[in-house]
Amino acid sequence: MKPADTHVTPNHIKPEWYFYGVYSLLKFPVKLGIYLITVFIIVGTFWPFIDEYIRTKWPKIKVIISSEVYALFSFCFSTVYEMFVY
Repeated sequence: MKPADTHVTPNHIKPEWYFYGVYSLLKFPVKLGIYLITVFIIVGTFWPFIDEYIRTKWPKIKVIISSEVYALFSFCFSTVYEMFVY
C-alpha cells in the first residue's frame, strides 16, 4: 500500500448537492469561474439596494422579476444537471 499523496485529488470527489450550482461554474476556465462566483456574491449581497434603485428609477419595467426568475432557473438547472449527468 502506497502512502497518501496530498497533492492529488481523486476524480470521483464531488461536493454536496447544494453546492452543485457553484461547482458547475468551476468547469469554466478557472479564472472565469472564480470571477463569476465573485460577481454573483457581490451582486447577491447588494441586491436589495440594486433592486430598490431600479424600482424607483424605472417603476414600470418588469425586467427585475424576469432577471430573478432567470437567475433562479439557471442555478436550479445547473444543480440538477450536475446531479444527473456527472
